[in-house]
Amino acid sequence: MPDTHAPTVGAPSSTPRGFPKAFAAVALVIYTVDFLVARSPAAPRHGIILGIPLGVTLDLTLVVSALYWLLVIRPAGASAARVIAAFMLSLLGARLVLRPDQREYLLYARFLVAPFELALIAYVVVKVRRATHGFRGTAPDADVPERIVAALSSAFPYRVVGQILATELTIGFYALCSWRRRPHAPAGSQGFSFHRKTGLLALYWAVIGVCVVELFVVHLVVRAFSPRTAWILSAFSALGVIWLVGFVRAMVLRPVLVTASGIVVRSGVQWTLDVPFSAIQRLDAGRVTAPVRHAPACLRVGGAAPPSVRIDLGEPLVAAGAYGRTKRVKTITLTLDDAPAFAKAVHARRGAEA
Repeated sequence: MPDTHAPTVGAPSSTPRGFPKAFAAVALVIYTVDFLVARSPAAPRHGIILGIPLGVTLDLTLVVSALYWLLVIRPAGASAARVIAAFMLSLLGARLVLRPDQREYLLYARFLVAPFELALIAYVVVKVRRATHGFRGTAPDADVPERIVAALSSAFPYRVVGQILATELTIGFYALCSWRRRPHAPAGSQGFSFHRKTGLLALYWAVIGVCVVELFVVHLVVRAFSPRTAWILSAFSALGVIWLVGFVRAMVLRPVLVTASGIVVRSGVQWTLDVPFSAIQRLDAGRVTAPVRHAPACLRVGGAAPPSVRIDLGEPLVAAGAYGRTKRVKTITLTLDDAPAFAKAVHARRGAEA
């Protein structure tokens, strides 16, 4: 069937994943020894003389980062930019191992964070700038999420970073830049919504309204005790509202599609699954039997309302989800606004394909 979206986001990569066992073992030993030394009863009395805070800080920041370079980055020929992330995580690890009265040397290490952060930001900007050329390689009728995934999926050393960033950018786009767009249905396909008659959209908008009211109430209450904390909480709450708006807009603008050779099951930004007609073993519409709740191989579209369409597959297919998730699917249930028209379109196109 036509490729209506980029390759599966969570498809297995040929690049080996995980840290080498040697680095994991050495890092575990260093953390264990330093934790025992820093938390020993003798540390408070002899910490300054024996240099325990300085030694532990150097071990958990510079030594661990250097080992990461020697045992992971250099043998694999990977990007040295990963050492920046390793160093920042090492600072967090040192903070957790050391007691508050032993963290004086971490103050000096923090001065290194600023240039590292600037370097990391510059690295991300360069990667995203180069990745924008990936939009040109996508199909002209591809939807926005597929274009973003195609541009960012291989732009970073760790594939999951591109997948997470692609999902966040997609939700941000739908929240802020999609209000004049129509539901995406490429030429030659039919779109079928799942948010009008189910009440799903009204439920989400009600939740968003409650979140907005709560944002102002919490801000006013907390502001009486700590204005800074109030603004921080308000900022996070506002981001949460924007995220929910983008999530809802994606459901409206990404209907289920029936194409010339199959079905594209889309659940907003949550899941996308291409189902060729040849993979469909049985399709029922109307009053259908829903699989048991939380069935592992079932993909549900349309919320908690009773499904109006059930599709059983001959062989499991892999659905691509947000943030790089994947799911093996054997049964699909859809709660569509016009299930009879959907079934009619599928049977008509399956007959034409045959």
